[in-house]
Amino acid sequence: MSKGYCAFYGLVFPASESTFLDVIFDAPIRVFFVRSFSRQHILNSARVVVRKRLSGMILLMLKLDNRDIQILSILQREGRISKTALAARVNLSPTPCWERIKRLEEAGLIEGYNAILSTEVLGTSAIVFMQAELASHQARDFEIFERAVKSMDEVLECWAVGGGIDFILKVCAGTIDEYQLFVDRMLDANIGLKRYYSYVVTKRVKETNALPDTILKANLE
Repeated sequence: MSKGYCAFYGLVFPASESTFLDVIFDAPIRVFFVRSFSRQHILNSARVVVRKRLSGMILLMLKLDNRDIQILSILQREGRISKTALAARVNLSPTPCWERIKRLEEAGLIEGYNAILSTEVLGTSAIVFMQAELASHQARDFEIFERAVKSMDEVLECWAVGGGIDFILKVCAGTIDEYQLFVDRMLDANIGLKRYYSYVVTKRVKETNALPDTILKANLE
């Protein structure tokens, strides 16, 4: 039986919540019909919208200017740059530059500074992207899987996604055989994994965590 849902920023919610969303987010809502959507998918979509709106509020309160954007752009690519060198790059004295960095950190715009290790120099390793589908889609099932994945060192990244699958994982193992042993452990761990698809990386074409400058500049005051 079809159920009513409303579209909001490309996401989906029960149609019964459309008035609530319209009031809270002041955005147009349109109702459409789909065959089925899991409760967890709807909850995840809601969380995404809330995070986006709260992030926008934080940026609005921060009132980012061109120097803030320059600082963020440089730091995400050159995390080890000295405060003095960074200040010179953005035409500030060191103290005001440092105060801006602290403000951006306290607002949560800068989550951390990490060293990026070379898997090629370290030796043989296999990077595999895994599509994972859960057997059940109750909120508790998602919580169990996510908690288990967070404790697995082999999982470098895990993303909950919409569509025909539930998660995409980036896994690092010494060899393909070791990757398969890792998958076997996942299957034996009773964490709800029903089906998975593996895609072995043959060449790294591009890899970066740096956001495009166009995204940063979109948040200018």
